Amino acid sequence: MSEFQLVSTELSSKSAEQQSVKAQIESANRQLRLIDLSRQQLETEKSDVVWQGVGKMFVKKDKTSYLEELTKDKKKGEEALDTLKKKLTYVDVSVENARKRLEQLLKAAGQEQ
Repeated sequence: MSEFQLVSTELSSKSAEQQSVKAQIESANRQLRLIDLSRQQLETEKSDVVWQGVGKMFVKKDKTSYLEELTKDKKKGEEALDTLKKKLTYVDVSVENARKRLEQLLKAAGQEQ
């Protein structure tokens, strides 16, 4: 395999990974928004009991303990989002480096002709 093919394959692979990470970030953002909306709704409820869906069942829970769970879930989600953002930065740099290397190879091939 030539160097051009290797760099081209790397660029394709990194671009696909970049799109995957962006999709994961969008999913994490949606999950965090859902947690925020759930917290807002629960905080306005007057009842001290909530029903949490577990599979095909509902489990009766204390509202404050459920709000604590949501807070923990949000913290985990924010940590995961930070990790994904760092990964996206790394992948963005990798894509840019591969793109630059590919351009260098094309320029070098053009000068040889």
